[in-house]
Amino acid sequence: MRAELAAVKALLSPLHTVYEVTATGALTYPYYLMWSSTGNAPVERSVRAETTDIDDTFGVTTVALSADTVGTAAAAARAALCPSGLPASLTVAGRVVMVAFFEARPIQDDKDVTLASGAHPVFGVDLYRLVSTPA
Repeated sequence: MRAELAAVKALLSPLHTVYEVTATGALTYPYYLMWSSTGNAPVERSVRAETTDIDDTFGVTTVALSADTVGTAAAAARAALCPSGLPASLTVAGRVVMVAFFEARPIQDDKDVTLASGAHPVFGVDLYRLVSTPA
């Protein structure tokens, strides 16, 4: 799953800074947080199932200073990952990787973080399905 997530990060990095799981250092808004498991196997597998197949979910949390900016940056991420709005393939050596956008969670204030101005950053979460099999 590391190679697949590196391919996702490569598509998002030209848009905004991408962090994995936790944002650190001096933050510039907007930015993306990418997160996932280590790679779930497909639910339906044969007795001799391949242990190299991945069928998993990953998330892209967009963090910004306004809801409007979250919406714009999240839309840009979706366009980068699924350009036609349909499932898209990622380039990963030795793998066939498909990514599909499937759910957006409501945009909301991050009440756990207070900026120096007293405001709270705003975030939105998009969920994607990733299927990766050996080429």
